Amino acid sequence: MTFNPSIPAGADDPSVSQGQLLTNFTQLGLIFGSQATADHYALEDATAALRGLHEHVTFPVVITDPDLADPAGSVYTKTVGGLSELYYQNNGAASEKQITGATTAAATGSTVICGGIIIKWGPLTSSGIGFVNTFVSPFPNFCWSVTASHSTLNAAVQVSGLGVADFTATAPFPGSGFYIAIGN
Repeated sequence: MTFNPSIPAGADDPSVSQGQLLTNFTQLGLIFGSQATADHYALEDATAALRGLHEHVTFPVVITDPDLADPAGSVYTKTVGGLSELYYQNNGAASEKQITGATTAAATGSTVICGGIIIKWGPLTSSGIGFVNTFVSPFPNFCWSVTASHSTLNAAVQVSGLGVADFTATAPFPGSGFYIAIGN
């Protein structure tokens, strides 16, 4: 049997509908946490403070962005590059904000942080006349800033020519270093 929201009805005698009430309570336990795979701590959890709270939250992947009415906000997932990523859309706002994104944890990498801001990092090559350094993957929209350092000399690295795919690094002496870039 499944949960029946019409039990008990207003005219029901609780002593007569006790079996139906017990079935509803059992179904609520199954829906909200008695099973090990549920998102909630069980209603009968031994730690009273945890009862009914979320252990984790599972989101289905949506095909289209939600159509929100005021004053609702929504957290949902979408598939990006084959992975489920988390998004937030404020009430009635046309734009969504990406909360999570793929992270490359290596010497050269990138990550998406809340709001869709992307941080990229990696090694660079610099020269006295300027050397174009290409990001492993371009920024989708803009590269706002690149900060660079020279790894072998105590010399400043000048960054110019910011683009979504690359930047130019110039130092008094040729060499290598590292960069951090911010964009979206």
